[in-house]
Amino acid sequence: MSAPAAAPTKKATKAKTDKKPASHPTYSAMIKAAIKADASRTGTSRQTIANYIAANYKLGGNKAAINAHLRLALVRGVKKGLFTQPKGTGANGSFRLSERHTDSLN
Repeated sequence: MSAPAAAPTKKATKAKTDKKPASHPTYSAMIKAAIKADASRTGTSRQTIANYIAANYKLGGNKAAINAHLRLALVRGVKKGLFTQPKGTGANGSFRLSERHTDSLN
């Protein structure tokens, strides 16, 4: 006859480790600070925001990861209404603080 089916093996689970807090604020907070510091009438470009963040915060040396997080934060911020995008689509173009968030910063 056939051999009995082997019992499924359980995968070893890792013990949860405590995450250390980030040494920088959230990307949306860093983007807000960059836009406020630039104060351009036409909006602030992603490249200008990235340069400001790199100069003022300790994020490490992985530029690809920093740009990926920055792009996602910009797109999510536009969707949530934190930022407006006068030019471009997605993570390209220029960004400004939305009117309701500009009032809360002053």
